[in-house]
Amino acid sequence: MNIKTTLAAAALAVSMAGTASAQSLTAETPEAGSDANQIVTLFSKYASQAGHQIRINAGQTATRSVINVARGNSAFAVSLPPIENFFSKGAAMYKQLGEKAVELSPNLRTAFGWLSGTSMLLAGPCLYRA
Repeated sequence: MNIKTTLAAAALAVSMAGTASAQSLTAETPEAGSDANQIVTLFSKYASQAGHQIRINAGQTATRSVINVARGNSAFAVSLPPIENFFSKGAAMYKQLGEKAVELSPNLRTAFGWLSGTSMLLAGPCLYRA
C-alpha cells in the first residue's frame, strides 16, 4: 500500500469517527518542512476532501503534543512508539505526571505509522468519544 492510499484511508477513518463535519481539528507536528509535517499536511488535504478541516500547529515537541492529545486539546500529534510507551507508564519525561499520565494513556490511539524513523500519528479522544 503506498503512502497516498494509506493517508486517504486514514482520512476516511476520521470522517467515519463521528466528528461533526463543521468541526475543526488540530494536528501538532514537528517543524514545518519535516517529513512528519509533510505527511500530516497531506493527511489534512485528504481529510478536507472528506469534509474535515485539520489545522496544523508546526514546531511542537512530541512530548508536549502527546499530553495535549491525551487531554483532548488536540486531535492528532506526531510521536514515536517509545514516547507513547513512557507516557503509558508515567516514566522518563512523564515522571512528574506519574499516575495522571497512566490515567490519560488509554485516550491515545495510533492512527497510522510510517517508516521514516518509525514515526506515527496519534489520535485523541475528541475523535472517538460518543
